[in-house]
Amino acid sequence: MIILLLPGIGVASTQLPSTGEHVADDRLLRQAVARYFELTDAISVKPIKKRVGSLINRKLKQNNSGVRQLHYDTVKAVVDEEVNLLSEDAYFFEIYYQAYIKHFSLEDMQEINRFFASEAGKKFISTRSALHKDVSTSTVKMIHHLVDRIAPKVQLSLAKSGVQVSLD
Repeated sequence: MIILLLPGIGVASTQLPSTGEHVADDRLLRQAVARYFELTDAISVKPIKKRVGSLINRKLKQNNSGVRQLHYDTVKAVVDEEVNLLSEDAYFFEIYYQAYIKHFSLEDMQEINRFFASEAGKKFISTRSALHKDVSTSTVKMIHHLVDRIAPKVQLSLAKSGVQVSLD
């Protein structure tokens, strides 16, 4: 808060502008970001649970194969319960919200939400997994093609320097 002494008026106070392009009402921005998450299902705790469980399993090295399944099942159950509690407490929303308001204004979020509420936006959401798979498959093929194309040139360049290598 800033306190101002104004001649002839007295004391006035004003709030510093909030984040997100100086949105005066943080509540509206929170609602817009929450609507985005609702429309897009952008906050997914499933990969978070998987990663947390994997990291805990690494920390709890279990060498007894007879106990291993119980160990993994226990980790999964506890991680599921704890992450679900955090999710209910809006823990993830607050983390994502703070990231989004660094990059998007209220107007941006409203425009983004209009898109995701449109037929094209709904189609994007419903096809994003298949789209991601297609792009990933194409990218892997492209990378292998580039390796096949570039590796012989690297081999030739090394040979000119006196280094002999073979390609698989």
